[in-house]
Order: sequence, then structure tokens, then C-alpha cells
Amino acid sequence: MSKFIPSSITIDPEILGLLESISRKQGELSAYQHHFHGLAEVEAVARIDAVHFSTKIEGNMLTRDQVTEALLCL
Repeated sequence: MSKFIPSSITIDPEILGLLESISRKQGELSAYQHHFHGLAEVEAVARIDAVHFSTKIEGNMLTRDQVTEALLCL
């Protein structure tokens, strides 16, 4: 398989500005994360909700409490 090599890459001022904005936001989020106590709890709730709602879309009839119980058993 041949390796893709782009013929030219141009980063114009707009793209550079967007990249700088992304970098600043990443720094802000990183700093904010350090001030948040209980991050593990938020991650656990987010994981439960993600599993619950994604399986609900697929037609699974489990309640959020049932999903929580199932995940805690793993």
C-alpha cells in the first residue's frame, strides 16, 4: 500500500487563528479540570448515561438504574 503524500499544505491566517483558539480552549479546559472535585463521579455518570441512551436508541428497554447495576457488576 502506498503512503499518501499531499502535494502541498497551506495554513492560511484563518486556519492558524482557529488552531490557536483550539489550543487556548484546551488549556482552559485543562485548568478547569484541575479545579473540579469529584471528576470520577462525573465520568461515571457520563458513562452510565452514554451506555443507557445509546442502547435505548438501539431499542433496548433497560432503565437507567438497570444499566447502572449492570455496569457496576463488570
